[in-house]
Parts: sequence; C-alpha cells; structure tokens
Amino acid sequence: GTTRTCHACAFVVDGGIHPSIRTWNCPGCSTEHIRDENAACNGLIKILPATSLVRRVKENPKKISRECSLPVPGSGRVLIQERWAWRVLSSGALVCRGGKTADSSAPSRN
Repeated sequence: GTTRTCHACAFVVDGGIHPSIRTWNCPGCSTEHIRDENAACNGLIKILPATSLVRRVKENPKKISRECSLPVPGSGRVLIQERWAWRVLSSGALVCRGGKTADSSAPSRN
C-alpha cells in the first residue's frame, strides 16, 4: 500500500497502481507523486511514528508534502534539489539526469 497511498492526504487508490505508471496525481488532494518517492515518504511515516514530522503531517499534510524532505535520525535535513533516474542493463547501469527515462538515452544494441 505505500505506492498507492498518497503520503499527503492518505487517499488510497483502489486496485493499486500498475507498475508501469511512474508518476500519478492524487484524486483526493491533487498532489503530484513520483511513485518511488511517495512510497519512501509513506515508509518513513510508518517507521517513524514518534517523530514530530508525523504530527506535522497530520496537522498540515500539504505543507509537509511540498517541502519534499523528511528527516531521518542522524542525517540532518536534506532537500531534493535534483532528480536522477537509472536503469540496470546487461551492459551496466544507465543514469539519466533530471529523472529522464527516455529510451533515446539508452545505448544502441548493435
């Protein structure tokens, strides 16, 4: 359920979200989610129930989700400034800056 549950408002998408869908908009609050980031936020909320973050999410979920950062004990505050995407191929890992996953960036298969 971490992928299909909006971390901002807790709306749950009935029937789940197909694995090929990488981004989605929550029907409950219109927050745009990147699938893996949303799942990670939900995971942190589940494993850090005693933190002030969880209380703040319940009080003002849109403010927290727009901050795009969650504290992890001992790491300090980190803001997401740039996204990267990667794919593991038989020839190695393909890394695309800016979250681009276009096949045009894949190595040719000659």
